Amino acid sequence: MSDTDILVLIYPPEGRDPEAIIPLAWYLENVFQYKIKYGSIFDSRYLIDKYKPKALLLNNMSGSEFNVLACDYAYDKGVKVVSLTSEGLFREKDMGGFIWGNNYRKKLDWHLMFVWSKKFLSLSQEFLPQYKKSFLVSGSTGIDRYKIYSFMSKQKFLEKYNKKHYKKIVMYAGFTFGNFFNQNFLNQRNISKKESEFYRNEMLVVKNIIQSLIRNSPDILFILKQHPGEDSLHMEIDHDLRFDNVMIFDEQETLADLINVSDIYFVYRSTTAFEAYALNKPVINIFPTLDLKTVQSDQLGNCVVRTYLEGQSVIKEYFKTGKIKEFEKKENLRKKIISENIGSDDGLNSFRVATKIHKFMSKQNTLVNNYFSWRGLIIHIILKWNKLLFLLPRFRHSDILEKYNNFNDFYKLKLVYKPQIEKHYLRNIKKKQIAVEKLKDFR
Repeated sequence: MSDTDILVLIYPPEGRDPEAIIPLAWYLENVFQYKIKYGSIFDSRYLIDKYKPKALLLNNMSGSEFNVLACDYAYDKGVKVVSLTSEGLFREKDMGGFIWGNNYRKKLDWHLMFVWSKKFLSLSQEFLPQYKKSFLVSGSTGIDRYKIYSFMSKQKFLEKYNKKHYKKIVMYAGFTFGNFFNQNFLNQRNISKKESEFYRNEMLVVKNIIQSLIRNSPDILFILKQHPGEDSLHMEIDHDLRFDNVMIFDEQETLADLINVSDIYFVYRSTTAFEAYALNKPVINIFPTLDLKTVQSDQLGNCVVRTYLEGQSVIKEYFKTGKIKEFEKKENLRKKIISENIGSDDGLNSFRVATKIHKFMSKQNTLVNNYFSWRGLIIHIILKWNKLLFLLPRFRHSDILEKYNNFNDFYKLKLVYKPQIEKHYLRNIKKKQIAVEKLKDFR
């Protein structure tokens, strides 16, 4: 009989997903005394067989084929499958994509799936009413990191890139305009020619606004962060800009660090506004002609500009007064939007999830099936990293091989964040955000 309570599967070893799951795992391990093991999602079958955990925990059960295979194998063996949600702003018209994702067989292979808010709980339960008890509210565990972890300071950033002569930083985070040049995407989403042309035109106007702001603000450093995976030919960020006051980033720095070093955060349309809120940054949407009646409700708490002059005006206002009136006026609306969409931004969503997982685990009588599966073995051999497979020409430069070998980076990350999580936990006990008397029932 294994003494492993929970197996946590990770991919990639660094970035948003592991940063979101590390605090939760820390609470389960240190507050609720569960024995936890960690491993790569690419080695799921081997790790499940080796540790025989009572439960499997991962950040997104249907985020990739590897996640689906891990959940499927664990579920069939009697392991309790628990999943967080990494992309939790569900849209009613695309619930199938959010829930099933890469689970093309649409097989229920989880016991608990956490969603971000009561609104998304209702959508999930309406979509799968026969499984409504398997959905619980977590809040966005990923947003917790902005209240727990330390990020790069403006001073350190400016020193790192030899830009110490700048005192003001404005950031723009890219949108997926490239999708509207991709015929496969347009066909899959049934996007009309009229709609695709609208967004292509919006891209050009946004691009011109950004360029004008940069050209006419030589004393301000502009950070342009392109959206992951976007084609440089079809984006609003011009890679040919040759100005000292502009820096373009792909994956060289984390989004969290870039937001933290910035004074103002510009976007076209982005859920990363919630991350900027958590770091106390004003958010400005550049909407040249977009009808606000068509904008998703989670974007309505921001300041809106439609022209270069309006953008320049809010920048001047902020650096003169330290705030933007239009953004300040929407504070109560933002609180409502935060509650409806990510549950809470107080940094304690992970703790709430840990208590719910503990209650769930306490009621279970888990018996792992130790049967042998030829199907599982074959899949494991095909997908698992091994030297023979990667001797083949097409696999010699595999991204999977490179990132698999870097799994130790996860343990380094875990060590870096451990004292920060402990400090956050103790600080909230003192503030009575976490009631000590309630913890006694869970230890």
